[in-house]
Amino acid sequence: MNFVDDTTGTSLAWMCEEETTTAAMRVLWTWIETYGIPQVLYCDRKTVYVTDREPTAAEILAGDEPLTAFGQACKKLGIRIMAAHSPQAKGRVERDHAVYQDRLVKELALRGITTVAGANMLLEGGFVAHLNAKFAKPPVDRLDGHRPLSGDVALRDVFVFEA
Repeated sequence: MNFVDDTTGTSLAWMCEEETTTAAMRVLWTWIETYGIPQVLYCDRKTVYVTDREPTAAEILAGDEPLTAFGQACKKLGIRIMAAHSPQAKGRVERDHAVYQDRLVKELALRGITTVAGANMLLEGGFVAHLNAKFAKPPVDRLDGHRPLSGDVALRDVFVFEA
Protein backbone atom coordinates (compact mmCIF):
# COMPACT_ATOMS: atom_id res chain seq x y z
CA MET A 1 0.00 0.00 0.00
CA ASN A 2 1.38 3.38 -0.94
CA PHE A 3 0.13 6.92 -0.39
CA VAL A 4 1.80 9.81 -2.22
CA ASP A 5 1.29 13.52 -1.62
CA ASP A 6 0.61 14.92 -5.07
CA THR A 7 2.17 18.28 -4.20
CA THR A 8 5.48 17.16 -2.72
CA GLY A 9 5.88 13.56 -3.84
CA THR A 10 6.25 12.50 -0.20
CA SER A 11 5.20 8.88 0.18
CA LEU A 12 4.23 6.47 2.91
CA ALA A 13 4.27 2.74 2.25
CA TRP A 14 3.16 -0.34 4.14
CA MET A 15 3.49 -3.93 2.96
CA CYS A 16 0.32 -6.01 3.24
CA GLU A 17 -0.72 -9.47 2.14
CA GLU A 18 -3.63 -7.92 0.20
CA GLU A 19 -5.13 -4.53 -0.53
CA THR A 20 -7.94 -4.70 2.01
CA THR A 21 -10.13 -2.16 3.78
CA THR A 22 -8.24 -2.78 7.01
CA ALA A 23 -4.89 -2.20 5.29
CA ALA A 24 -6.13 0.99 3.61
CA MET A 25 -7.44 2.28 6.93
CA ARG A 26 -4.14 1.50 8.63
CA VAL A 27 -2.11 3.40 6.02
CA LEU A 28 -4.47 6.40 6.08
CA TRP A 29 -4.39 6.40 9.91
CA THR A 30 -0.58 6.50 9.81
CA TRP A 31 -0.62 9.22 7.14
CA ILE A 32 -2.94 11.36 9.27
CA GLU A 33 -0.80 10.91 12.38
CA THR A 34 2.30 11.85 10.36
CA TYR A 35 1.10 14.61 8.03
CA GLY A 36 -2.48 15.54 8.95
CA ILE A 37 -5.81 14.99 7.22
CA PRO A 38 -5.65 15.26 3.43
CA GLN A 39 -8.36 17.11 1.54
CA VAL A 40 -8.71 14.53 -1.22
CA LEU A 41 -7.63 10.94 -1.86
CA TYR A 42 -7.19 10.00 -5.50
CA CYS A 43 -7.47 6.24 -5.71
CA ASP A 44 -8.41 3.44 -8.04
CA ARG A 45 -11.93 2.06 -8.34
CA LYS A 46 -11.26 -0.97 -6.14
CA THR A 47 -14.22 -1.82 -3.93
CA VAL A 48 -12.10 -1.04 -0.86
CA TYR A 49 -12.46 2.65 -1.75
CA VAL A 50 -15.65 3.07 -3.77
CA THR A 51 -18.78 1.10 -4.40
CA ASP A 52 -21.06 0.89 -7.40
CA ARG A 53 -23.98 -0.56 -5.46
CA GLU A 54 -27.34 1.15 -5.55
CA PRO A 55 -28.22 3.28 -2.52
CA THR A 56 -30.43 1.75 0.16
CA ALA A 57 -33.82 3.25 0.95
CA ALA A 58 -32.35 4.83 4.08
CA GLU A 59 -29.51 6.38 2.08
CA ILE A 60 -31.96 7.74 -0.48
CA LEU A 61 -34.13 9.29 2.25
CA ALA A 62 -31.09 10.83 3.93
CA GLY A 63 -29.65 12.04 0.62
CA ASP A 64 -26.50 9.98 1.19
CA GLU A 65 -24.46 8.19 -1.43
CA PRO A 66 -23.47 4.56 -0.88
CA LEU A 67 -20.06 4.32 0.77
CA THR A 68 -17.61 1.58 1.62
CA ALA A 69 -16.33 1.33 5.21
CA PHE A 70 -13.22 3.21 4.05
CA GLY A 71 -15.44 5.82 2.39
CA GLN A 72 -17.43 6.23 5.61
CA ALA A 73 -14.21 6.86 7.56
CA CYS A 74 -13.10 9.42 4.96
CA LYS A 75 -16.47 11.16 5.11
CA LYS A 76 -16.20 11.48 8.91
CA LEU A 77 -12.81 13.12 8.43
CA GLY A 78 -13.98 15.42 5.63
CA ILE A 79 -11.81 13.66 3.03
CA ARG A 80 -13.19 13.57 -0.50
CA ILE A 81 -12.48 10.41 -2.51
CA MET A 82 -11.84 10.80 -6.22
CA ALA A 83 -11.79 7.52 -8.11
CA ALA A 84 -9.53 7.27 -11.15
CA HIS A 85 -10.74 5.47 -14.25
CA SER A 86 -7.31 4.15 -15.29
CA PRO A 87 -3.88 3.47 -13.77
CA GLN A 88 -2.46 6.18 -16.01
CA ALA A 89 -4.72 8.74 -14.32
CA LYS A 90 -2.87 8.08 -11.07
CA GLY A 91 0.49 8.92 -12.61
CA ARG A 92 2.42 10.06 -9.53
CA VAL A 93 1.51 7.06 -7.36
CA GLU A 94 2.13 4.66 -10.27
CA ARG A 95 5.59 6.17 -10.82
CA ASP A 96 6.21 5.88 -7.08
CA HIS A 97 5.21 2.20 -7.28
CA ALA A 98 7.92 1.74 -9.91
CA VAL A 99 10.52 3.17 -7.52
CA TYR A 100 9.42 0.78 -4.78
CA GLN A 101 9.26 -2.17 -7.18
CA ASP A 102 12.82 -1.46 -8.20
CA ARG A 103 14.55 -0.29 -5.03
CA LEU A 104 12.51 -2.06 -2.34
CA VAL A 105 12.71 -5.43 -4.06
CA LYS A 106 16.48 -5.10 -4.37
CA GLU A 107 16.88 -3.98 -0.75
CA LEU A 108 14.73 -6.86 0.50
CA ALA A 109 16.90 -9.31 -1.44
CA LEU A 110 20.15 -7.75 -0.22
CA ARG A 111 19.02 -8.04 3.39
CA GLY A 112 17.48 -11.49 2.99
CA ILE A 113 14.05 -10.22 4.06
CA THR A 114 11.30 -12.63 3.02
CA THR A 115 8.36 -11.76 5.28
CA VAL A 116 5.77 -9.00 5.30
CA ALA A 117 6.74 -8.14 8.88
CA GLY A 118 10.39 -7.86 7.86
CA ALA A 119 9.49 -5.67 4.90
CA ASN A 120 7.51 -3.35 7.18
CA MET A 121 10.42 -3.12 9.62
CA LEU A 122 12.58 -2.02 6.69
CA LEU A 123 9.99 0.47 5.43
CA GLU A 124 9.48 2.00 8.88
CA GLY A 125 13.16 1.76 9.76
CA GLY A 126 14.27 4.47 7.38
CA PHE A 127 13.72 3.12 3.86
CA VAL A 128 10.69 5.36 3.18
CA ALA A 129 12.35 8.32 4.91
CA HIS A 130 15.41 7.85 2.68
CA LEU A 131 13.27 7.82 -0.48
CA ASN A 132 11.36 10.90 0.70
CA ALA A 133 14.63 12.72 1.42
CA LYS A 134 15.88 11.84 -2.06
CA PHE A 135 12.74 12.35 -4.17
CA ALA A 136 10.24 14.57 -2.32
CA LYS A 137 10.22 18.25 -3.24
CA PRO A 138 9.15 21.26 -1.19
CA PRO A 139 5.74 22.61 -2.20
CA VAL A 140 5.56 25.76 -4.31
CA ASP A 141 2.96 27.17 -1.92
CA ARG A 142 3.87 27.01 1.76
CA LEU A 143 0.20 26.53 2.68
CA ASP A 144 -0.20 22.86 3.64
CA GLY A 145 -3.28 21.21 2.18
CA HIS A 146 -3.55 18.92 5.21
CA ARG A 147 -5.71 19.79 8.19
CA PRO A 148 -4.46 18.95 11.67
CA LEU A 149 -6.33 16.23 13.51
CA SER A 150 -8.64 17.86 16.03
CA GLY A 151 -8.01 16.87 19.63
CA ASP A 152 -11.61 15.73 20.00
CA VAL A 153 -11.34 13.21 17.13
CA ALA A 154 -10.18 9.71 18.06
CA LEU A 155 -9.05 7.81 14.97
CA ARG A 156 -9.96 4.52 16.68
CA ASP A 157 -13.59 5.75 16.55
CA VAL A 158 -13.30 6.79 12.89
CA PHE A 159 -11.67 3.70 11.39
CA VAL A 160 -14.39 1.20 12.21
CA PHE A 161 -16.70 -1.13 10.36
CA GLU A 162 -20.29 0.02 10.81
CA ALA A 163 -23.41 -1.99 10.14
